[in-house]
Amino acid sequence: MKKKKSVHKDHVNFIFKKRLTIENVQNLHKELLAALSGAKSMDLQFKEVEEIDLSFIQLYCSFFRTTQEKNIKLTLKKPLPEAFVKVMIDAGFCMGKNDNLKCMDDCADLLFKED
Repeated sequence: MKKKKSVHKDHVNFIFKKRLTIENVQNLHKELLAALSGAKSMDLQFKEVEEIDLSFIQLYCSFFRTTQEKNIKLTLKKPLPEAFVKVMIDAGFCMGKNDNLKCMDDCADLLFKED
């Protein structure tokens, strides 16, 4: 599901793996919140992701807002899985195609930031 590795004491590199779906979202939520403890910045990275559903996107957007409230710098490391972008489009957070994507939600803004 995920693997977390601290790079520095106030920076966390959080790696998502495998199935990011409703079955795992509750545990992911707990792990993400625990990883925030003492962090000033966090990288989210995707490796070997097999599936993403809307529940993960909702978790991601909620987590994004939590980091903003706590003034924690959050970075989405590229490349993003195609499934992540597809679910963002299918759910209505973004529209267009990968090369011309427009997003309407603040949690989608990280899709365009350079890492």
